[in-house]
Amino acid sequence: MTNVFNMKTTSKPKRAATTSTFVVNLGEGKTLAMETRVPYGAFISEVRKAKNYTELNELIGEEGFSMKSVKPLVTYLDLPQDKFASLIGVSSRTISRWDNDSMIGVLASKTLLELDRLSKKGIDTFGDAELFKGWLKQPNVALGDVAPIDMLVEPYGVELVEDALEALEYGNIM
Repeated sequence: MTNVFNMKTTSKPKRAATTSTFVVNLGEGKTLAMETRVPYGAFISEVRKAKNYTELNELIGEEGFSMKSVKPLVTYLDLPQDKFASLIGVSSRTISRWDNDSMIGVLASKTLLELDRLSKKGIDTFGDAELFKGWLKQPNVALGDVAPIDMLVEPYGVELVEDALEALEYGNIM
């Protein structure tokens, strides 16, 4: 079953990702200026101030993000507690003990950063957070008729969902 969302053909301006410029010394007096983009911060607001991946590492720190920091993303995705637990590699019981100030750990934080990046890309693609959320919940041919939201808990789920999203960006309706 293929689901088609009515997407406007006019392109909306995409939100600018945080950029940072690096100068690489090529030797013999030659340099190359390179600009990097950090495409995070759709729902985890504190990462918007990061200019590069080094700063993202510093933000995650040794304990990861607080539950309060990632709650907007978790709320947006609307995952049941057991799926959320599976996604970040902890038990449902552990999550039930967390409060807003609980630190979720480095690996869980990185996983949620990747979901934040995917969400930003999806919202930019669809031009609307609710349209992207609807796409996440519909079975997708490119994912074997599995809804993208259900695919996210797989080891390479984020990458597979991103591939399906990119196919959509290039005109393949999925």
